Amino acid sequence: MGVLSGLLLILFNLICIGLDITIFFLLCRIVLMWRGISWIERMNDVGQCLVDAVTVYVCRLWYKKSRKQLPENIGLLFSFAVLLIARIILCKIAQIF
Repeated sequence: MGVLSGLLLILFNLICIGLDITIFFLLCRIVLMWRGISWIERMNDVGQCLVDAVTVYVCRLWYKKSRKQLPENIGLLFSFAVLLIARIILCKIAQIF
């Protein structure tokens, strides 16, 4: 394994870890839409800025394409799906290296 491929593998792994953390906080927010669990509320407070930024970005992209606003709960679920698909694609690319 070359140095460049090793560095790319490390980069892909770090990006996947970041996506996993974001997906975890999105899941906390999605669970809080239906249930009020106190320890999940604390996790939501920790990741609130991250989840809001991702959701706003994905909803803004959706609005540019379709000219329709997404409700908050649909925006969260759509952001969750986009991040999962991005993680799967990155993991498949990382397997090549």
